[in-house]
Amino acid sequence: MKGASSRFFNLQHVFPHYFNWQEGYAAFSVSESKVPVMKNYIIKQYNHHKKMDFPIEFKGLVKMHGLPTDDITFE
Repeated sequence: MKGASSRFFNLQHVFPHYFNWQEGYAAFSVSESKVPVMKNYIIKQYNHHKKMDFPIEFKGLVKMHGLPTDDITFE
């Protein structure tokens, strides 16, 4: 899934830069109306994570949606 999606994004020039996944992954769905918001988030993700690291942000999102965070680990 990671390989196919990154090839698609790069061949279609979905983002203004080369796209690749980090080691490990999570998948989320969003409504079609939120696609522009998510695309903008991905484009600005590098600078965003200078202010808040991914593990803290991810656990916050999971908790916000009422899901348990006990089993989430980042290595």
